[in-house]
Amino acid sequence: MNTREYESFPRDDIWYMREIVNHESRNIPRTEIDLADVIPAIPTLYLEDWTIDYDELEIMIKTQAHAWISSVLIAWTTWESSSLSHSEHIEYVQQAVEIAKIYNVQVLAWSWSNYTKEQNDVTKWVFEAWADACLLLPPYYIKASDTDIVRHLTSWLNKWPAIIYSISWRTWVQINNDVIEALSTHPNFLWVKECDWADKIKELTNRSIRVWTWNDDTSHSDIHESWACWTISVVCDIDPNLMLEVTHCVNLTNTAYQRVMDLSHLMFLPWQPNPKPVHNAIEMIRRAIRWIEKPAIFRLPVWPLNIEQQKYLWKWLSDLKIRSRPFNDNFKLIS
Repeated sequence: MNTREYESFPRDDIWYMREIVNHESRNIPRTEIDLADVIPAIPTLYLEDWTIDYDELEIMIKTQAHAWISSVLIAWTTWESSSLSHSEHIEYVQQAVEIAKIYNVQVLAWSWSNYTKEQNDVTKWVFEAWADACLLLPPYYIKASDTDIVRHLTSWLNKWPAIIYSISWRTWVQINNDVIEALSTHPNFLWVKECDWADKIKELTNRSIRVWTWNDDTSHSDIHESWACWTISVVCDIDPNLMLEVTHCVNLTNTAYQRVMDLSHLMFLPWQPNPKPVHNAIEMIRRAIRWIEKPAIFRLPVWPLNIEQQKYLWKWLSDLKIRSRPFNDNFKLIS
């Protein structure tokens, strides 16, 4: 194939991708779900016998409900879901839904897989657990074409209402705006969680697509300047009232702005990628509040912070007037 022939090779255009989505979803009724304006990504904590700590899960959901948070994200994308077995993942979502309904809280559940059949099976289990919606990603590291991504995610959307997660710097797979627009015609498409850059948020909004932001440190500007609707937040795990203020106040006070920036950066300590700092912070905070003495449980490959790093985290939290207590070497690892 010479250069001219190569350049003239027909691309997968948006019309073709929309036709795929419309054909696949032609018998599916339109979903009407209104999730909350701020959705915390709830950490997964464990007991000494290596099972999930459902008592702690209820405390975290109850705390969010008392702060007027009405939706939570369970088994999310980094350490959370990938460290769970299939049976644990399903049980976790089921238990989370049962707990959340007590406090009138909706559940957004993670049900991703690189393998299309497996992701459909997990989504079916989430459906049977009565989660309110799923969170979807394109295949990690697999350089699928635009049409392949549309087919993969449409297969998922055919099962249950879902939010598309666009985060190319983690997956190394870019979901371009034409793909998102094509997927947005599916009756089970709710909105897109955009983590790449502000211009994408503006363009998607101009295409009448609802956008949530993930990045806590840019959430205020994403919402009030780039037209994102609301946010999915990690900082909300520690300070839900702050994130409600960030989303609803156009003119954020300097104190609130600095606090959200400090907590955002605390979630990504130098050389310690998310969610490791979040889990360590949660462990340290709950020890100070409830005087917990039992070991902190971590699942490999994520190792807890060392003693000096815990002290560094404790000082940051103390400066923010957040009580915490290092667990030092009082931890156990699930290998």
